[in-house]
Amino acid sequence: MNNNNFNKWSDTKYLAEMVTNPMIEVGKYSYYSGYYGNDDFEDGCVRYLWGDKKTRYAFNPNEQFGWKLDKLIIGNYVCIASGVVILTRG
Repeated sequence: MNNNNFNKWSDTKYLAEMVTNPMIEVGKYSYYSGYYGNDDFEDGCVRYLWGDKKTRYAFNPNEQFGWKLDKLIIGNYVCIASGVVILTRG
């Protein structure tokens, strides 16, 4: 997904203000710079984690099947650079 969230390489966004996935917990001061990839944090960095905008409305494996899903927890003072990819198992 391309957007214009970042106008220059030094632009950053607080993750707490960006993340909508219920399976991602972020600290208050953690931030992300997505200038080079020009992606939102969830679309550009987090892979294979249920709960993004598309999968959240399709089904809920936790409620429907009782699956224990991964949860991504990011601390209070974490900087995530453009191009980082975080892989989870689902």
